[in-house]
Amino acid sequence: MAPYSSEPTADSDSFTYGSTRLTSFLFPLPPIPVIVSEWASLLPLIFHLTDGYSAHHIVGDVSLRGKLRLGILPRLGILRNLARLLEFHFEFLDLATTGAISQTVYDANWGSVFPAANGAACYRLTSFLAAQAGPVKHLPDFVKPLCQANQSTSTSKSSLEPNAVPLQERETPKDRSQPWRRYQILTITHFRRTSDQQCDAGSKSPALATWRSGIHAALLVALAFCLIAMGGYGSAATLLLSVAITAVVRFTRVKVVRPPGYMLNNEGTNGCMLVAAHQNSNVWHLFCGDRGVIDTLLNKPMIAFEHNTQVLAKWLHLAHIAQVLCMTYVASQKGFDGIFLLSIMLAERSLEWYSGGERLAKKWLRDNGTELSTHAFRFTGRTPLVGTVQVMSETPASAWMDTILIPSTRRELWLKRLECLRAHVHCSTHADCFERSQDGDKKWLDLNTRLVQEAVSFVKPYLG
Repeated sequence: MAPYSSEPTADSDSFTYGSTRLTSFLFPLPPIPVIVSEWASLLPLIFHLTDGYSAHHIVGDVSLRGKLRLGILPRLGILRNLARLLEFHFEFLDLATTGAISQTVYDANWGSVFPAANGAACYRLTSFLAAQAGPVKHLPDFVKPLCQANQSTSTSKSSLEPNAVPLQERETPKDRSQPWRRYQILTITHFRRTSDQQCDAGSKSPALATWRSGIHAALLVALAFCLIAMGGYGSAATLLLSVAITAVVRFTRVKVVRPPGYMLNNEGTNGCMLVAAHQNSNVWHLFCGDRGVIDTLLNKPMIAFEHNTQVLAKWLHLAHIAQVLCMTYVASQKGFDGIFLLSIMLAERSLEWYSGGERLAKKWLRDNGTELSTHAFRFTGRTPLVGTVQVMSETPASAWMDTILIPSTRRELWLKRLECLRAHVHCSTHADCFERSQDGDKKWLDLNTRLVQEAVSFVKPYLG
């Protein structure tokens, strides 16, 4: 069969060779139904356009991987954003801290509030931690009044001590009407370093990495020629473009490296940082433990580049244009070319799903010698959650909670009570202030102090 066929068939209205009617010169394939041709050719382009990979995602993935990963069929926009990352460096990293899944960090030890650095790296890790936390442990809705609790507790011991009665053994009144609650989920993760060595991707054996890259390129070229032999010219061009991009990356010797101070603790103390989408969130994550790990993930840049990146940046801009041309050609050509490209896209997405997400976060922790323990708890409201974090922090700094709980007189008195709880001392020095408070404030102080007291006694045994 000739490469160009214009012979009409009886079923020409229902079957097609494609818009240009280009067919294989070596392995001729039969015409396919028009509906299958149209559907298969549009799906790759639609998936790429609706599933945009923003700068936020790209910086997060590069930060966790420690290398540039382009894949066989990168999403539309990845090449352009990678070019901008190589071209503008830290300016691009600053812009990538905002996005649809950007998160806010509240440093409970130092009182500062800032957006999480490194793009979507924090989001990837928190998603992994939520899956590792197990069932959510519920804290009680009701607690004894503070006066009754003080009578039932020895003056020489605090309910914050490990031998206090655990919450799961306390009964919640069932005959009382249940008030409306806006429950808050707090996932507490404790990080600890087991090794000071970091594994840089590809640095263990450069020869092995080069060998694997060569085999990968040879397989893609062979597959591209097979597609050409079957008439999949647009799909073959997409594969050859992927090989060319990988070759240019290796030729320019651009390498992602970890910056000085990576994973180092500059303060000498543990970290305690609360992470959420915003100050009115329902789901929160508390990172505590080794400050080097926490500060690196949330506050410091995790990547830097060796060698001149401008040449590669310009090439990636051109590659982005070439990728758009290849995909739009396949969408207009249709036929088996669309089916081939759809198959390539599904294979690439499967590989990306397997190596990304939770596996990527777990690999980053393992490569950097970091272990963790994580548990999820359900609080009755935001106030006891914030108070629990304040007690678990190592300093009395409270400026971090100003946008969550607006400063007020009763908040200041409540914080003084929490400071007494942290120090395991009686709050008699503030009794006069409490007596002068209004009845509503007294109830609020009593309730939220007890909720925090109970929550801390319940949470601490899980953290070891």
